Amino acid sequence: MDEEQLHFIKRIIDDCDYYLLIIGGRYGSLSETGVSYTEMEYDYAVERGMRIIALLHGSSDARWVNCAVSSVVYRGRNLGM
Repeated sequence: MDEEQLHFIKRIIDDCDYYLLIIGGRYGSLSETGVSYTEMEYDYAVERGMRIIALLHGSSDARWVNCAVSSVVYRGRNLGM
């Protein structure tokens, strides 16, 4: 993924009512900044004040789950867990 693709994805996110976050068994591919592309998308959705729906796989990477859950709880969102 590059900046052009991320810009395209942000436009798609802007057209959505919800952001569906699916967290699997690992953190994912890293960008040049050391942040996963999924986390960059998620951060963008949070910045936009979108409603977040998160689905967590039972063997998810604890670093990412803790980050996502803390962020959502901090912003007053309900993960429905």
